[in-house]
Amino acid sequence: MLATATRTQLAAKSIRRPTGAFTARRPTQSSHRRALATITVRYTPRRRIITATRVSVLATSASVNNNIRVVESGLPKQNNGQIRIPRKLVRPAVRGIRREALLSVDSSLADVPLPYIRDALKVHGSQMLTAIGNTQADLPTHRTSSLPKTITVSSTSTEDSFRPTHMLAIHSNSPSSGQRSQVTFHPAHGAVLAATCTSLPNLPSSPSSTPSILPVIPLSLPSPSTFPTLQHYLYTSDSRSFLASLLSPVATSNSNSTPALLQSLGAINGVWRNTCALGVSDEGLWNALDAAWETVLGALESVKA
Repeated sequence: MLATATRTQLAAKSIRRPTGAFTARRPTQSSHRRALATITVRYTPRRRIITATRVSVLATSASVNNNIRVVESGLPKQNNGQIRIPRKLVRPAVRGIRREALLSVDSSLADVPLPYIRDALKVHGSQMLTAIGNTQADLPTHRTSSLPKTITVSSTSTEDSFRPTHMLAIHSNSPSSGQRSQVTFHPAHGAVLAATCTSLPNLPSSPSSTPSILPVIPLSLPSPSTFPTLQHYLYTSDSRSFLASLLSPVATSNSNSTPALLQSLGAINGVWRNTCALGVSDEGLWNALDAAWETVLGALESVKA
């Protein structure tokens, strides 16, 4: 039954939490002298904080068009007022889905083939997203230094099996100097995360007897503001809707000015950085990212011309 892949009462009682860092790398291409793209995810057991190292930053404004240079390869970056934008987004190599990660959220998945699990989650993705939208919690302002270990939520969903199993406490891995990162909370399902995000360590189980109490998972990402866009795709695998959301700022803008287009590229870049950091390997997602990047970059080059 599909419920084994989507239920919220997690059965795992003993969880081994890996230490150290996971690194995903794309080999250099000597012909272009391409820099190695490294994405590191570090898990600190005592603090239960997952940290994804910053991948790159793309500026969202420029004073004049001459400050923008499109290069054939590399990472988006800004240096001395010069914005370098790669024509293609780097696709780092990622590890495969770990069976251990799936068993940590549901031990009954031991003998279930991974393709079936992922297909089952896709079938019920919209229902799980609805359950996320129906989840409420008292969320006072938190900083990363004062996060609770669990949080109590309420839900108006009529189907308990689709309720979220975890509460992600997402914050930036590059906060402003001297400031602690602000935290935003996102309900999520452990089965979806384990089946799509290869860089995450094993997640702690949520208490099956009290589904209203969710474990809080501190998660440091390069672009917290763009996480909802990525999360929606992880649940639906709808590449057409995903592409539309990536291009929405351009489609709704009254002006294809350089700052507006750079802002759109910055948002796409944010989704890309989160995708790399979490180790998401999905052909439909990457094709949509590439299409959105090429579309906005083409519009930017037309403005510059």
